Amino acid sequence: MMVLFRIYLSILFLSCPRYDTGLTADQVWDKFIKPLNDAVQLFVPTKLAVRGSSVKKTKWRPRYIRRALNKKRHLWRLYRNSKSLTYKSRYQEQCAYVKKIDL
Repeated sequence: MMVLFRIYLSILFLSCPRYDTGLTADQVWDKFIKPLNDAVQLFVPTKLAVRGSSVKKTKWRPRYIRRALNKKRHLWRLYRNSKSLTYKSRYQEQCAYVKKIDL
């Protein structure tokens, strides 16, 4: 598919309009952009937006659980950036706490 697209673009640029043909800049632009738009229509897939029950919604949680999850995420980032054993142990403690409260 990519090879076909490259061939299409090479043909497109070989047939580009020139300025010395007496056309205005807008006419040249329209002649240039039309094949590009056609190529997009041919080669770019479209995806329909899915609505309704198939869209996964964020699970609602009480504030204390959200705060615990945010703290866990924060501790993970601290540990990942520093590789400190203190942050690792604090992260593991927070993981256990979150697991206990978020059933």
